[in-house]
Amino acid sequence: MQKKIEKPQLSTPAQIPAAQHGTRRIADERPATVAQRRIQDLADASPASSRMRAWQSQSDTGTHRTAVRQAAGLQPVVQRKEDLYGDPELAANKDRKQAEGIAGKPLHAPLKYQRYRKLNRIAGELDKRSAVPRITPVVAGLKTFFDYIEAKPDLAADTAPENSAIHDRSLEAVQDAATSGTATTAQNFETYSMLGPLDYWLHDQTSSADINTELRKLRLKMAERPGVSIVAHRGGGPTNRTRGGLIKDTDSRRLNRPAENSKAAFDSAYAETTRDATPRLDGIECDVYLSRDNVPMVSHDGNIREQLSDARRTLHAALVGDEGNPAYVSDLDAAQLQGIQRTDNPDSAFISLDGLLSASVAVATTYYNATGHPLRIEVEMKGRPKNSRDDLAVAAYEKTMDAVVGRSISKFKKANPQPYWEIILFNNLKDRASDFDAIRKRKSRLGHLYTGLGSANPDTGREANADELRMAASTANLAAMKDVDDMIVTYVPGAERPYDSPKAQYGKLDFDPWQKKSYKDGVNRDMQDNTGSQATLIKQILRETRDKSNVHLLTDIPANAAKYKLYQQDTRAAALLAASLNAKARTPMHAQWRTFTTAQKADVKALVLAERDKYPEVLRHIFHGL
Repeated sequence: MQKKIEKPQLSTPAQIPAAQHGTRRIADERPATVAQRRIQDLADASPASSRMRAWQSQSDTGTHRTAVRQAAGLQPVVQRKEDLYGDPELAANKDRKQAEGIAGKPLHAPLKYQRYRKLNRIAGELDKRSAVPRITPVVAGLKTFFDYIEAKPDLAADTAPENSAIHDRSLEAVQDAATSGTATTAQNFETYSMLGPLDYWLHDQTSSADINTELRKLRLKMAERPGVSIVAHRGGGPTNRTRGGLIKDTDSRRLNRPAENSKAAFDSAYAETTRDATPRLDGIECDVYLSRDNVPMVSHDGNIREQLSDARRTLHAALVGDEGNPAYVSDLDAAQLQGIQRTDNPDSAFISLDGLLSASVAVATTYYNATGHPLRIEVEMKGRPKNSRDDLAVAAYEKTMDAVVGRSISKFKKANPQPYWEIILFNNLKDRASDFDAIRKRKSRLGHLYTGLGSANPDTGREANADELRMAASTANLAAMKDVDDMIVTYVPGAERPYDSPKAQYGKLDFDPWQKKSYKDGVNRDMQDNTGSQATLIKQILRETRDKSNVHLLTDIPANAAKYKLYQQDTRAAALLAASLNAKARTPMHAQWRTFTTAQKADVKALVLAERDKYPEVLRHIFHGL
């Protein structure tokens, strides 16, 4: 039976006036002209006014810093491109822009407006994908709308659709795809995700709450996997800073791991990625900063010098500075950064986000063919202007970051349209998560992006329309997330050891003087712990999430992934055996127990002793209350 669509509280689509039709939208963006005037008032009173004006002349993607929004009373804002007949870019590329649209139905006059150029591009892509269930009626509605605006003598940038037909057909398509019983392929998911940007541009840069809600359900459905997904943290784990402290030059993590966020690190992860029937690694995590020429570069920290070996600090001294005045990522152009090796390994050099994405094609293809799922790539959007406390400068930096990262991913997806990647943008700030949501609304090829937030508060994540919560691995967070099923939950261990050496010790970290002594001492106790407590915690997470479908675990050691997957599989099998035993009376329980192998007995015993409340009869009759 077709799922019932919840309509707005208006009688019929034909009776919805244009003004009222907009009232069911999320008021998440204001017109750029109003926003820019209010920002300019703030900027003119600021010592950073010249930087603010430079920012205003930049490209049209992203939203603004929390402090700026609060000071100016702003909602998240987007900027428009020029809507002019004489736009040189449009004049030079008119044929190409027309060709992006629906075959045989080129737009002419409407293409002077950015909004209709966006709609034309989305419509053309949907037209190519008309075989996807429920997309044909959406395309038919767009054809009617295009006929309407092409013939309209008083066409304006904000001309509304004649009725709600396109919205309603889009909602039907996404609702059907998001239904749990519907089989939705990864390719079709990317098609349905385009209905988000379509809705956003169709209604002049506002989003329908109902479509937004259904798209979020669809994203979470498509992210489901049996058991935990393992993602390689910075490729091969931290080699520079972790938990706010600096890893010393003599630490085994610096000496034995490939330099974090480098080609060498990601290659080490790809070598452990699932490629056949044996479950292994499911993706990678990276961090990005902006170079001086606004190229997104893969780096966890802004300070370049401290990421290098001692020999490389000397070799690159002219570029990276000294300890008292180190260079930051934002001080150098991308080409300069790509020429700096962190260690003697040529593959330890800094890489761009473009380079990272391009290098993932082969492994993503293999992973998809082996699992039927896309490879996960998590991108932490980091950085701010060097040592800057200027809110306007930070807002400008973040706006540019969103623009160039969005373009980088969009360009990559245009060149690689296969559904082989699940890309997540995340940050620890709620407003930044909302900014990333704005990227996927605006970019026609990025409606399938996932967004994440560093928080253990599900309500905060929901308010930001985030798909993922990222938090420290701890028993408290594990308990708090037990019943959270409408978010991806990612756990980040604080000091993971090799699976077969759970009691190995790491060296102490160096901390900045301003950091609290109690925090520093606690972190260093974790680093030097020799009891295996971190391994015990990770196994608890694997055990308690065995029946979950949207849990991620970051790993600093890619080779651990296959062992974690096997442990969780064994735990799942042991749980079935334990449940079967627990349902039997004492005599048949013992009879079944005697049929188990030695390995099965060990697994069941470990599980029952760890989860005593679940298997009380087994505990009483088999293990006699141990």
